[in-house]
Amino acid sequence: MDESVGGSLEHPTVQLEEFRCRFAEGEPVLYEQIHTAFTYLNQETGLFKVVNVEMTDTLEEYVISAAEKTERSCFLFPFRCIILL
Repeated sequence: MDESVGGSLEHPTVQLEEFRCRFAEGEPVLYEQIHTAFTYLNQETGLFKVVNVEMTDTLEEYVISAAEKTERSCFLFPFRCIILL
């Protein structure tokens, strides 16, 4: 794999094709690189936020970036408003 396109082979999302697969217009697509999003719940306030984090060359850089973006993001929704179907 070309490291300049897909990032370092150290990062697990680059190593595993399953993490880079998405559907586009109903067809499976394998991307060289993906960006992630996760939900963070503040246990004290009951509010959650969605944090978008761009992929980095190493897992260590990703963790640092994710922590920084989590800290800077604002809470948007009370957890109790989620309706589970």
